Amino acid sequence: ATIGEGSSMSEQTVLPELLEVGKNCFFASGNTMLNVVVDQGRMRIPTKTVISDNAFLGNENHIAEGLAPDTFVGLRTWVPTMPSHGGSLFGNPAMKFGRPPAGEGAKDA
Repeated sequence: ATIGEGSSMSEQTVLPELLEVGKNCFFASGNTMLNVVVDQGRMRIPTKTVISDNAFLGNENHIAEGLAPDTFVGLRTWVPTMPSHGGSLFGNPAMKFGRPPAGEGAKDA
């Protein structure tokens, strides 16, 4: 595995040869970072798993293709494909949740 500077992880399920982790990432325990397809008893691994810079993973997530920069993944979230850009992901399958910028929606006084 290639692990970027400032990244930290505890117990994970990975194939080390197929994992790239960017800088300043944090991984809580129990995550699976592996892209695997099982079809009619045959297993194949189509791509590496690439986690970009500044990613944060909670516990027990499954990340297949990888994560875009600045992505937060909650608890027990399944991310089957690489998101187009960062943000907050939760659920199975993953759904994106956002928070509007601080000034958005404020009325002029």
